[in-house]
Amino acid sequence: MEGLLDSVYTFARELRDVLLFRRLIGPTLLIGMYYVGAIAVPFIAWRIGRRLIAKARPADGTQGWDGKGPAPIDPGLRRRVWAVAIVLFIVMEVFWRLGFEFGIAYFQMHDALTRP
Repeated sequence: MEGLLDSVYTFARELRDVLLFRRLIGPTLLIGMYYVGAIAVPFIAWRIGRRLIAKARPADGTQGWDGKGPAPIDPGLRRRVWAVAIVLFIVMEVFWRLGFEFGIAYFQMHDALTRP
């Protein structure tokens, strides 16, 4: 029973510190937002890319060799587009990570400077 009371007291003290801005919740939220974004951003980028590709189709109604749909994409162009997409994906994830690392470093410096 005493352990439970200690846990409740510790939780109440931590909650009070958060509500009085003595303890910042930013680092915890940043880590959570990083993982949500690391999963969501590639899907959003994929959807935007698909929309751009759909808008980039020939507007003059150019048909494929069978006359039923758009002309096929050159295989060389397809490889280059995939290569650029993979490089952009890696760059996007690296910058996403760096942005959150800077935010977490800021909070760690704040804690180090304000710690008694």
